[in-house]
Amino acid sequence: MLVETVSLSGAILLIIGAATGMAWALTQSGFSASLAKVMTTLPGGVPMFLAATTIGFL
Repeated sequence: MLVETVSLSGAILLIIGAATGMAWALTQSGFSASLAKVMTTLPGGVPMFLAATTIGFL
């Protein structure tokens, strides 16, 4: 039981570490500014923004 718990905790920490590294890389590359610019220029207003966001998350 303890081995399973340690294994799961290690996997979760690895995922969190990878996500943190990816977030840092995306922030340093300016991706978020580019994405914000694209999203604000979408035609169709709020409904199109919601549709694009939903498709992006899927």
